[in-house]
Amino acid sequence: MSVTLDGFAKLYSQRQVNVQKCIYSESPGLFIGAGLDYGLSPLWSDLIKELLVACHATLPTGSLNCPQQARVAKEANETEYKRIILDRFKDWDNLIQKAVTKLHLLPLSTVVTTNYTGAIRDALSHQYFSVKALPDINEHDLAGNPKTIFHIHGLLEGATAASFCVILSEDEYEQYYGPTGTVENFLMAYFKGRNVVFMGFSFDDPFIYTILLKIKELEDKYSKSSSGAFNKPSRYALMGLDFSEVKTKGSKKTILDVSYVQQIEERLENIGVVPVWYDSSDKHHRLSTLIDEWFREANKNNPTIEEERITYDG
Repeated sequence: MSVTLDGFAKLYSQRQVNVQKCIYSESPGLFIGAGLDYGLSPLWSDLIKELLVACHATLPTGSLNCPQQARVAKEANETEYKRIILDRFKDWDNLIQKAVTKLHLLPLSTVVTTNYTGAIRDALSHQYFSVKALPDINEHDLAGNPKTIFHIHGLLEGATAASFCVILSEDEYEQYYGPTGTVENFLMAYFKGRNVVFMGFSFDDPFIYTILLKIKELEDKYSKSSSGAFNKPSRYALMGLDFSEVKTKGSKKTILDVSYVQQIEERLENIGVVPVWYDSSDKHHRLSTLIDEWFREANKNNPTIEEERITYDG
């Protein structure tokens, strides 16, 4: 699709309305990436760099994605590879990032995450979610839309080198993804026919992106062959965008990277996901205020429930 500055302003506001309706009317699943741990955990790219240095690994010539780089580090020194990851994630700070603490305001059932920490479970502690983590997850666990948090790439709380089980390097992806992989089968079942809202997920993961491509192809094929009406699931992704402001002769102008917006719009359109943009220039604080606003709007006729649930955010 073509994106202009004026057109983007309309998309920006309307899509936020649409995703709020989806969250409170369509009972979507929630897919949470590492971005919602902002400030708690190292960024994926920063972690890879640290692993390469600590493992004294040298990258070969050519362009490698993050899982491939992680594999190089792991093969150079697997003991150090595990030590660094365990050290960075197993004793995470309980001062949870603002957006995570707001999750209890959303009407959630099944949550899927690539995070390694227990931050999401703690944010939802008043809603009594159960937790399942790699390698003990299965597509059959999704029956009945359970109130469960699934850590599909592992959970490192209390983990040791002996019990270490995460997905980060290419060989770990190969073990759990692919035609017979536990995680691939799980995600195919999770996404198929389900409304989903993505938070803190950049879609840079080539394996998950490929699964979403497969789901989109199946839905398009079924839509064309179906004799009756086929309502495709709603899938939205909350995407941060830096709305930079520059001062010019006493006034302010908002600078928008239209080419970046165009790139993400097209990339997500390919997998049937609608980006919902918000201003991330204040360390993603706008995301937490958006969740507040959506909750208050959805519960404006029931202030008692609003007060009770907001007190959990102390």
